[in-house]
Amino acid sequence: MKPIVLLFSGGPDSTSTAYLLRGKTPILLLTIHEPQRTKNHSEVKSAIKIAQDLGFRHKVINIASTNQLFDDVDRITFGLGGGNRPGKVAASLGFTKEKCVAPGNNEAPLSLPFLHLTAAIYAAAHGSEDVVWGVHKDDDIPAGWVSTYLERFNALVEVAGVDVTLKAPFLTYSKAQLLTAGLAAGAPLEQTFSCLVRSDGVHCGVCHGCHERMIAFRQAGILDEVFGEDISQKSA
Repeated sequence: MKPIVLLFSGGPDSTSTAYLLRGKTPILLLTIHEPQRTKNHSEVKSAIKIAQDLGFRHKVINIASTNQLFDDVDRITFGLGGGNRPGKVAASLGFTKEKCVAPGNNEAPLSLPFLHLTAAIYAAAHGSEDVVWGVHKDDDIPAGWVSTYLERFNALVEVAGVDVTLKAPFLTYSKAQLLTAGLAAGAPLEQTFSCLVRSDGVHCGVCHGCHERMIAFRQAGILDEVFGEDISQKSA
């Protein structure tokens, strides 16, 4: 059986995905390390620890300079354009002002093809035909956009002669559903990292990443050992 490549950040979503797929197919874990993103340092540490516990082959790829490629692109075509309105690409995809990524943010979907192409090339080099992306319907990227993106990305890869398919098997899940399923499969959610601010392995408890984590754990009825009851109550 050919292995799949799973994009593995060390966060609760990709960790849940890894445990849900464990035992069904061989898995190669791939972590894209972007040092310019503060949170990525602690995420990578979590990814390495969880990968070791799983016993899966794990590769960390350092792409330190990619923010230089995407800052201007995000600002002009995807992020908020003139008059604080959605940019050209954002508007064409039906994004509202609230869904737009702020100018200069390296996490804009226009940078996703670069990350996914990196994963596809890695997969092809290691005998894999599938790259799995643990995106879900509660992510900041609309599910409708993801479906269209998957079709177009896979068509592009096919034209390029790379026999690899990008898949999002849990796109219809909410974050809470994904975490619930992951926990039932044995995922060590307490070892995952979500904070967008801290790089010392400690969650700040107030940023967007921490807030989403708190909400999802509460909706799933899971006590998050990272925060405990006191901090979880603050996000109510």
